[in-house]
Amino acid sequence: MDGGVNAPDAAVLYEAEADWAGEAADGSSVGKVLLTNQLDFLFLHCDVFTKADYYGTKVENGVLTVNGRAMRALIVPEAELLPVPAARFIADNPSLPVFYVNRKPVGLAGAMPGKAEDELLDAALKSGKCVPLADLPREFAALGADNRMETPEPDLRVYHYRKDGREIFFFMNVSLSRTAKARYRLPEASAWGGYDAMRDVTEAFPVSGGVANVELPPYGTLVLVSNPENALPAAPDAGRPVGEITPERWTLCLREVGSAADEIVENFSLEPVSRSRPNFSGTMTYSTAFRLDALPGKAVFFAEYAFECVRVWVNGKEIGDVLTPPYEIDITAALKPGENEISVMCASTALRNANTRPGIFGPERTVAEPTGIFGSVGIRLYKQGKAL
Repeated sequence: MDGGVNAPDAAVLYEAEADWAGEAADGSSVGKVLLTNQLDFLFLHCDVFTKADYYGTKVENGVLTVNGRAMRALIVPEAELLPVPAARFIADNPSLPVFYVNRKPVGLAGAMPGKAEDELLDAALKSGKCVPLADLPREFAALGADNRMETPEPDLRVYHYRKDGREIFFFMNVSLSRTAKARYRLPEASAWGGYDAMRDVTEAFPVSGGVANVELPPYGTLVLVSNPENALPAAPDAGRPVGEITPERWTLCLREVGSAADEIVENFSLEPVSRSRPNFSGTMTYSTAFRLDALPGKAVFFAEYAFECVRVWVNGKEIGDVLTPPYEIDITAALKPGENEISVMCASTALRNANTRPGIFGPERTVAEPTGIFGSVGIRLYKQGKAL
């Protein structure tokens, strides 16, 4: 997104100088607490203080700005020594909220005369507050910072960006198995839209009282944009499924890397292909037919497990790719009354075949993940809905 800028909540002092000079905690421990409480941040090295003009580093009304990014506080990870450039900046800007994690430093990292060092350290520590690591989110809430989650969701990550006068929020559920549910307070805007990168369209997104209900399946993502242009109306809720087609048998076409011939397996009952062919590298295409006596309002193909992604065709028409869970895609537009055909393709990695011919040091690694689609696989039918 050229021309835009991210909007972090906090600045975290990079621990390099402190770590070289004495005992210091890993800054990632601070990052984890911030991210699991939906607080975005930037790591800052001491150059932003020694070269303030170059980086545009300044403090105004208690807000730290670096290279156009405005942050509500500076966080100093737990360390024995505080770098001199950071100490000088903190002492010179007493209005900036500074949080020393778990304990305050007992000295400075860098050459200073004895008395001058004591005076500078005292001034820097006086401007800061000692905060237990777990209490950082609470301190930000007290500052009125952009901790907009009503209840923290540990598996949800939020990235805030600004461009062309618009607020852009990227949400991602990093859990492999849990659905992330949260109520997120957004900045004031006349309207919000949800951007779908796969279709390159923006649809109106419902926001009530400035709060968005975010519900994401494992690895699910959501991009919200304020005041979107040419946003499509939101697709109506299809409600609960009224039926489900789950074919028991499929025709499986195996096309191995480097082979000119396909292997066809008829009446295949879904199970990981790796169970019978652990070293197969190539594509796996599953095909079957199903009958519709009447067209549904909406139909969605789903696969409980797919490794690593799927491409779907219905009646010879390519529907699209699904790269991450949940492996679901709307197939309504390609359906017809009567007999329908569906094909789903997965691919395994070339490393499986390579492991059958290891080098002088043995296999590169042990391949443990399964391949193909399996579990509950089929088509959900809805009475109401809109084709995407």
